Amino acid sequence: MKVLVTGGRGFIGRYILRQLHALGIEVIAIRRPGVSGNQEYNASNIKWLDCSLEDVDTLRLIFAQTRPDVCLHLAWITKSGEYPSSLDNINLLNSSLALIRVAGEKGCARFVGVGTCAEYEQTVGPLHEKSRTHPHTLYGASKLALRYMGENLAEQYGIQFAWGRVFYVYGPHENRKRVVPAVINTLLDGEVFQASSGEQIRDYMHVQDVASAFVKICMSQEEGVFNVCSAELSTLRQLLVTIGELLQGSDSIRFGANKKSAFDPPYILGENTRLRSLGWEQQLSLEEGLDQTIQWWRDERQLGTLSQECHRDNSQCKKKYA
Repeated sequence: MKVLVTGGRGFIGRYILRQLHALGIEVIAIRRPGVSGNQEYNASNIKWLDCSLEDVDTLRLIFAQTRPDVCLHLAWITKSGEYPSSLDNINLLNSSLALIRVAGEKGCARFVGVGTCAEYEQTVGPLHEKSRTHPHTLYGASKLALRYMGENLAEQYGIQFAWGRVFYVYGPHENRKRVVPAVINTLLDGEVFQASSGEQIRDYMHVQDVASAFVKICMSQEEGVFNVCSAELSTLRQLLVTIGELLQGSDSIRFGANKKSAFDPPYILGENTRLRSLGWEQQLSLEEGLDQTIQWWRDERQLGTLSQECHRDNSQCKKKYA
């Protein structure tokens, strides 16, 4: 099996590459020109190729030369606080449709796209794959448009089309501006974290489990929408309190200090029966995943301190690593 992956250097993508590599699956990882590949994944079965998604001619050449069985499309704008209303979503919709056309033209058998829970109508109760869709952001609308238009294109070319709707992901390597890294680093700094009331209902899942879900979807023959979620209800307050307890800093979280974001829906909970039917199982509970994430940030901060010390005094660095 051979899988072409876009967005392999991103938050979710790096974990998918790791898992595909462990399974011995041949991977073609597309990256933007001028951006180095993650050194951790320069393995014999992972080939990095430079190509902008807007460069259709080069994409055609890559597909013709590598002949992937599956195209897994992760690449999308993810700037914290900007992506819900960014006009870049429209450009990414167009380039994503071009990618599907190229995959179809060159005989790729299966296309797997990455969607979002933001495609659904805001409602109270578990969301399943046939729940009503009514996105309230340009991001959600662009993803939903890609799902419908992509499915239609795939049908025209006779290729399988699957769509994984991601809910709330957390874990190592997440953008520091997002809530889990923000509260962890604030408490590690000995400061007070300013939070909203924390009443929002959420469905959180560790990035490692999200990645394994997409690997299962890639290897399946099933088509259509899959909710990539834990199906476990939690409030934002519970999430933050758990982090506080793990860091022995619950008193340093000030609830109600901030207003809820305009893009912040009150209730998001998924239903994952269809995903589990593929043989997928969640491996990390919320507490286990947060504990692992906290340890990763501790290690990163320690490495950052050592790196700064090494820059100032090379001999001191050698002693610390001896």
